[in-house]
This record gives sequence, structure tokens and C-alpha cells, in this order.
Amino acid sequence: VVLSLLLWIPVFIANTNMETGIDTIAGGFQNLIDWLEDGASISASLNLTLTRAATANSNFYASCVLEVARVVPELNGSNYPAHEIESHIQTAQTEVVEKLFVTMEDMRAVLIESTNTINVYRNYPSTLINVLASTMIFITLWFAVGTTLYFFTPDREHSLRPAGVGQLSRRASRCSCWMMFSIGILLVAAFILVCAVLNLLSTVMADMCVPDPNQFLQRIIAQATSTSMLDATANCQESMLMTSRFADGYSLPMSQLSAADTIAYILCYYQTCTGENTYAKALNLVNENRLVAIDLVEDYQSKLRQFINETDSPEIPRVQQCLVDSFEVLIVLLLLIGDLEGLAGLVSCSRVNRIYFELFQDGLCNQTLGYLVILWCYSIMALLSLMLAMVLYRVWRLDFPLDAKLQEEDQEQTEKALPKGGEDGLVLS
Repeated sequence: VVLSLLLWIPVFIANTNMETGIDTIAGGFQNLIDWLEDGASISASLNLTLTRAATANSNFYASCVLEVARVVPELNGSNYPAHEIESHIQTAQTEVVEKLFVTMEDMRAVLIESTNTINVYRNYPSTLINVLASTMIFITLWFAVGTTLYFFTPDREHSLRPAGVGQLSRRASRCSCWMMFSIGILLVAAFILVCAVLNLLSTVMADMCVPDPNQFLQRIIAQATSTSMLDATANCQESMLMTSRFADGYSLPMSQLSAADTIAYILCYYQTCTGENTYAKALNLVNENRLVAIDLVEDYQSKLRQFINETDSPEIPRVQQCLVDSFEVLIVLLLLIGDLEGLAGLVSCSRVNRIYFELFQDGLCNQTLGYLVILWCYSIMALLSLMLAMVLYRVWRLDFPLDAKLQEEDQEQTEKALPKGGEDGLVLS
């Protein structure tokens, strides 16, 4: 019984630390959600700025370029590549929407659902274990106290027992015995069932964490999407174990990746900080198209300046106004650099890898899994110790000799207290 009581102490400690690990996991999910929300927000702002740039380009072409070309034949409307600029802006928008905004929103929706599930059930396991363990400790203590009082009650020869101690000790022992062998057995059975569930859960988590949680996640993605598994230990190349398209194990070009492949590559990059950053590549493509569009606008501005400086046309004021209006397109394109730099810092591996490590390596594998194993192991040992005490109590039947002796003493005390007489209660002379 004492051993069982002592073993419950590490159970409470492990349960507290496991709850901390679950909180770390929930915090990691929330950090990922916040990161994705920031990325989606900046991507939306970037897309809005690109839309403004496209609108400014269309308005400038319609209100200025065509008007100037009509009155100044030297400045033909074809000199301003409006359609080419629009094409580059649309390409940038496609990269922003499909490679950044959509993927981030999709992952954020999945993580929000997972986080909501965790938040709903996160306190139930620890609360259940605390309630069951506390109840078991109370019943065990009551059983120990009642049995101790009953076994160590002095007998008649020592003459040290106060009046009524025998009956009190018997009642306490019987009450504790009834609690132990009725409610206690039910609680033991319930706790064993909980330990079985915890054992199964720890086995699943061990499969995730050993030998490498990175590779486990890659295998899950490959199996769920029927694609090749990436090797997180070999610069995100396709694993030889599950490659269905190539036998040499080399990774696919990014242009040939499906949506599922893209997620696998994104995950692998942030797991290892090696390979190609899909988000960074999309941002580079956006920036390249932005720079090309800026060069095209500046080329047209150079032609306007050349016309203003080299001719004495009466239409020079109108051309000057057109030159001023062209800066609206240029300024909007230059404003994109702020969102691009913000996203570049946001999608850097150092930032995301820290969140990933906190979530999986630290929260799941180091904290939750270790203390989960300690929890159910010590719980089983405490239950086995208590069950052994119960078996010994019933097998040895230690209470029966002392119970008979106390009943005999109580009967003698009762007879001494009654007056001597016949069956009708009269005192004999």
C-alpha cells in the first residue's frame, strides 16, 4: 500500500509535464497559424498592389499614351508596351495568388481545424488522470488507515484499549474494505483501460518520433497523395524507397511539381533548411517581372524626355504631363518592394524551422512522448502494487482472528455490565 502511494507521486509529476507538452504543441500550432495569417495578409496586400499597378497601367495607356500618339506622330502608341507590362503584372499576380496566398490559406484552414480539436480536448486527459489518481490515493489511504487501526487495536491482555475502540476500528476497516473491493476495483479497471489507451497513444507517437519525425511526415504526405516520398536526410531528394517516377532518386524540377509535391517540398525545406524554397522562388519570379515592368516604363519615359529635349513641338506641355502621369505606374511598381521584403523575411527557413522544432521535436517528441510513457508505466506499477495488497489482504484473511477476539471481548464486557438474573430479568437471591 505504501509503495502504491509513493508511485502516484511521479504520476502527478508526469501528468503535469505532459500537459505542458500538450500546451507547447498547441502553442506551436498557433504560431504556425499566425505565421500563415501574416503570409496570407502580406500576399493579399501584394496582390492588391499589383492590381493597382495593372489599373494604373491601363489608365495611363488609355488617357495619356493614345492621346499623345494621336497629336504627336513621333510618339506612336506602340512605343509604350502596355500589353507586355500587363503580362508581367499578371504573371506576378499568378505567382502571388497560386504559390503564396492559396497554399498558405489552405494550410491555415487545416491547422485551424487541428488546433480547434486540440483546444477542445487538450484538458480532458490530464483532468481525467488527476481525478482517477486522486480518487485512488484517497481510497488507498482510507484502506491503509482502516486496516492499520484494525490490526493494531490492543487486545484484552494489554488493557490499553479505550471503550469503543474495537467497534470503531472494525467499522473503519469494514468501510475501507467495502470501498476498496467495490469502488476501488471499478476504478482500478477504469485506470487500466486509460493506461491501455495511453500505451497505444505512446506507441503511435513513438512511431512518429523514432527514428526521425521529419521522415515520418514525408511518408504520410507521400501515402496520402500517392506521390514520391522525399528524403529529408538527403537534401530533399526523392527517396529510393517510394519513388514511382524515377529510379535515380533525384528530385523533380519545380516546374513539374504538382500541388501535393509542392507541399512536400515546402515541408522538407523548412525541416532541413536545404533544397529550394518554393516561396522564395515565387517571390523572386514576382520581383523579376516587377523589374521588367519598371524597365519598360522607364524606357518609355526616356523617349518622352528625348522628345521634350530635342523638339520644339507645341505639344510639349501635353507630353510633359504624360511624363508626369507615367510616374503613377512607376511608383506603384516600386511600392511592391515593401511587401516583397516583408514576405522574404517571413518565409525564411530560420523563422519557420524554429516553429517546426518547437512543435514536433520539442513539444511532441521530447516533452509529451517521454512523460506519457512515464505516466502510464508508473500508473501500472501503482495499480499492481495496490492489487497485490488487496490480494494479500483477502488471501491471508488477517482480520478474522482479531475480529473473533474483539467480538469475544465485547461480549464479555456486555455480560459484565448486565445484572445477573433469570430469563424474566429478576435478580436472583
